[in-house]
Formats: sequence, structure tokens, C-alpha cells
Amino acid sequence: MLLQKATRITAFRTSTRSLGKLLRLFSFNCQSLWRPVFPFLAFSILTCVQVYAQRMDTISGPYYTTKDSLQYKMEAGGEKWIRGSRNEDFQVFLKYKRPAEHAGQVSYYGDATLYWLNGVGEIELAAAGITQQNADSFIYHVTANDSAELVSWTRPQEFRSVKGLTFAYLGKFQVGGKLIKLEIYKAGNYRGRSVSIFNSLYLPAAQLRSVVINHNNQYLFRPYKQHHIPSNKQFHFDRTKWEKGKLQFNWSDSINHLAVEMEPTIQDDMYNVYLKRSVAGRTDTVYVSNAWEKSYYSPRPFLRINSSFFNHPGQYEILVIPEAPEQFKRNTTAQTIPIPFEVIASETTMFSLQQVMMVLGIVLLGGSLLFAYYLKLHRNRLTHAAQQQEIARLQLTSVRAQLNPHFMYNALAGIQNLINKNEISSANLYLSQFARITRNVLDEQKTEFVSITEEIKMLHDYLQMEQMRFSFQYEIDSHDNIDSTNTEIPAMLLQPFVENAVKHGIAPMRQGGRIGISLGKAGQNILVLIRDNGTGFNSAHQFVGKGLKLSKKRIELFNSFHKETPICLEVSSGVKGTLVSITLKNWL
Repeated sequence: MLLQKATRITAFRTSTRSLGKLLRLFSFNCQSLWRPVFPFLAFSILTCVQVYAQRMDTISGPYYTTKDSLQYKMEAGGEKWIRGSRNEDFQVFLKYKRPAEHAGQVSYYGDATLYWLNGVGEIELAAAGITQQNADSFIYHVTANDSAELVSWTRPQEFRSVKGLTFAYLGKFQVGGKLIKLEIYKAGNYRGRSVSIFNSLYLPAAQLRSVVINHNNQYLFRPYKQHHIPSNKQFHFDRTKWEKGKLQFNWSDSINHLAVEMEPTIQDDMYNVYLKRSVAGRTDTVYVSNAWEKSYYSPRPFLRINSSFFNHPGQYEILVIPEAPEQFKRNTTAQTIPIPFEVIASETTMFSLQQVMMVLGIVLLGGSLLFAYYLKLHRNRLTHAAQQQEIARLQLTSVRAQLNPHFMYNALAGIQNLINKNEISSANLYLSQFARITRNVLDEQKTEFVSITEEIKMLHDYLQMEQMRFSFQYEIDSHDNIDSTNTEIPAMLLQPFVENAVKHGIAPMRQGGRIGISLGKAGQNILVLIRDNGTGFNSAHQFVGKGLKLSKKRIELFNSFHKETPICLEVSSGVKGTLVSITLKNWL
């Protein structure tokens, strides 16, 4: 089969050479404009085709086109030698009787060339490039099944010739059901050694040593009753334990993988590992891997089975099966080594550091989002409150702006009344008092608060002005327990109530009227009382007069954004007069 393949490759190479000649001839016959391009294109195509032909070759090595090459003489010399691995000094050749199909397959195993031979019973080996003249520089060694020595380390002793080419004949060996290993060294050039492995369906059972359960230590919670995370000795199971019966262990999220360990072999990767699973009434078999590893601590190869293959409670069985390449597959279940084990549900929940960090991350992310939402909501509320406060402040300013004209209209009406009575001197005095009050009112529009002293001074001016129109007596008493000079109250807070006492309480009496105003301290509060002995009104009804209505609205607006220092207003009225009580809470 390999010879047929080599013949097909030779024909393919001949066709590529013809194609190259044709392309070169075509390139020189093209127009002069394309002459620089076509030689390069032809050379590129020819190179790619020859590289592909080389990749199709059975054995890796440089391709020689001359009939004087040792490859040509060995393969075409009538003895049906087949080329094998090659280095800079020699090339291995083999010869065997081929079965009907799938005679062999060549691959690489580490630094060795691996030949799978499908049922071949006998092979002959040769090394072209080693002759009687240089034989003292080479030694070779042949073993069977990596245990029996067929040829001890020795120099080539037998030489043959084909078409004038002398080569070293290394011997004839029975290979059926065996694994033959050939090693050739050149003295002083260990790196230039040649290792060839010939496997004619040698598929021995694996010599398993142990199963180790590996887990990580990144876990936060370890109750002392946590029986499925014991010491490392309890994670190690040697072959005597599974030969006596099924292995058992409790499942834990801390388990990272199972490691299956076996004795070293000459060809580890032919041992494929499968896992048979019976979980929740369902049975299946999955392929795991044949990627055996080696560590610095032990020469024995091991293979990892990730915990994702057995992360549910159930019955499991590790199957280690030696297998030939796909086209050489044969029933090798007799060589299968099973390792049964059972995974038991854990009684204690474990949380890995990764899981805890993930949960904490989710919680922190959720908390951050909630905090951001709350912060945004709080800012919106503050913005809304500020807007409402600004609206209330504007409304308060508007109410104060309405109070000032109301006072001025009443004052102008008083001046008109005096002029109509032809009381010119009283009208002039009234007008001067009015001018001073108007100046104070205009000045107070620039500020929200004035001292008690300034407020009392304005009340004196107003009451003295009104005494020119009406006959009444008044008294203003500021208690000594209040620092009138440094204590401030809302500007023009008292004037509308005093004006109402004059207009609606004292004016209808003609004579005998009295108004009393007192300011005192009551705990942390300022208490203001305004009395008159007028006719009174029904205080259960809505306030009469525009000034009282505006004053009440002003106090309500003031309280809406001064919640810590509100102003309380109480009005009681009867036949003996009216009492207005104003309490400024927490003002001192």
C-alpha cells in the first residue's frame, strides 16, 4: 500500500515538473509587458505544488529528484524498500509484506517517528548512508514492547548493496502484535539521533496506579463537620481500593478534577479515557481525552478529568482503553481497565471564593444601582423642594409687595381726610410721618428680616400718624428678657395687625380707644400680643379686610420653607375688643 502511494506521488511529481516547464515556456512567449510577472507566478505555483507533494509523502524528509539519490536507489532498486525517518547522516528504510488494505500510517510521537502497521507480521530494517567506512561512528538498539531487548547496543555489522548503493542492514524482526523500537545514534551527536517506533496493533492494557481527587483551597466556609474536604491522604485512591470495590466520595464544589495515573509506556497517547455515567436514571458514555501529562515530581503520566464531567450525584466508571488509529480500529474492549466510583450528594453546602465574589459583585452592583437610583431620586426631590421653596419665596415677596401698597393707600386716604377737614397743619405733620414710614418700607423691601427695635420704631411712627386722625391711646412694651437690637423678625410682620386694630377696632369708637402691643420671651419662643378695646368681629368667620388675609397667607408661605422656626397666628375677638397672638417658635 505504501509502495502504491509512493508510485502515485512519483507520478504526481512528474506531472508537476511538466507543469513547471509549460509555465516557464508560456511566460517567455508572452508579451514583453507581462514577462517580469509570469516567471515569478510560475515559480510560485511550482513551489506550492512541490511543497504539497512533499506533505503527501509518507515519511518526512527532503525530496530528491535525481536518480543518484539514495532514496531513489532504495525504492526503485527492486527490493521494495520504503523510506522512513531521515536525518543529516542517514535515512531509515523498512520492508514488509503488505496486507490487503490499510498497510500503514505514519505519524510522530515526541521526537520519534511512529509507524502503525495493520497486522504486519514481519519487517526488515535498513539504514542508507551508513557504510563500512563510517559504521564505527554509529550504534543502534532494537527493543520489543519496551521491555525485551532484540538487539543490544552495537555497531552495524551487515551491509548490502542495491544499484551500487551500499547500506547497513539492521535485521529482520517479528512485529505481529508487538511494538518494535529502533534507535540509532551517531557518536558525538546525540541530538542527531533517530528513533522509530513500529506498532503492529500492540495494544496492551494500561497499568493504572491511582486516582487522585484534586480540589482547590479558595473556599470561605469550612464547618468542622465538612467530611468531604478531608486531608490529602483521603483524596488518594490506589488500585487496591477500586479492585476491592467501588470508590465513593461526597461531592463538593471545591473538587477541581480527578487525576488518573498509570505506569509509563512507550506510547501514552494510544490510551483513550472515557467516562460512563449513570445519573438520575440516564446512562451515557463520553470521551474525555488521551492527553496524558507528566510532572516534575513523577515519571508516571497522568490524565485530568474535569469535575464538570461528574458534578452530579450518581454512578460513574472511568474506562481506560488502548486504541489504534481510526482506520485500524479493532475490538479492544478486553483490554479495557474500568474504575468504578460513586459521587454522593453533599450534606453541607460549600461556597467557593469565586462564587462568593460573584455574589458579592452582584450585590455590590445591585446596591450601587439602587444607591444611584436613590441618589438621583433624592436629588430630584431636593430640586423639586428647592423649586417649591423658590416659588413660595416669590409668592411671599408678592404678598409683601401687595401689603405695602395696601398700607400706602390707607395712609393716603387719611391725608385726604385731613385735607378735606381743612386741618392743614395736621395734614402736613401726617404727610411727614408718612414719608418717613414710606422710606422705611422701601428700605425693608431689600431684606426679609429686621430687628425688633426697627419694627417697634416703625409702629411708633405709624400709630403717631394715625393718632392725628383718630382719638386713641397706644402702648408698646418690649420686655427686658429679649435682646431687641440683635433679635430679628420678619419685616412688617406686626404692622398689618396694628393697622387692622386702628381701622376696624378704634376708628368706629370716636374716643376712648386703646391699643396695647407687648413683645416677650416664652421659653425659646417670642410671643407678640396686640390688643384693642374696639367693637370686635366674629373671628370664626374668614378674616375681614385685605391686610389680614394677606398677612395670614404670608405666614403660611413663610412656614412652608422655615419648618424649624414656624410662626403661629391666633385671633380672638369679642364685644370687648380683639386679641391677636403671634408666636415665633424656636426663634431664640
